[in-house]
Amino acid sequence: MRFPVYIAILFLGFLTACNLGGKKPGGGTTTTNALPWQNGGTGAQTTQPTPAVNHGKVATVNRELRFAVLDFALSRLPAPDQRLGVYRNGARVGEVTTTRMVDDTFLVADINKGDIRQGDDVRPE
Repeated sequence: MRFPVYIAILFLGFLTACNLGGKKPGGGTTTTNALPWQNGGTGAQTTQPTPAVNHGKVATVNRELRFAVLDFALSRLPAPDQRLGVYRNGARVGEVTTTRMVDDTFLVADINKGDIRQGDDVRPE
């Protein structure tokens, strides 16, 4: 009866040791080039940075107070006080400026101009 418990513990230990996906806490990814002909023949470990492109989505909009909450779950958060364009179906529909109010994946942005709606794309200009 204890056999499945031991297998589950071993499996979880294996997953932890494997560092699933090569993700690093700093946001980059690690690629190991173990073959001698890769990475200039050294076989050394290299770190490839996360792309600098900041793409997000508008999560919610408060029209009365003229701010939007932006979701950057799949990308790096942009810096505070950065102007971002808002796009719908590839066409630019507005502009926002990020504030210092951030969470792990969400941030608040002031609406500068345009008709911004939930689901619109947000990216640097």
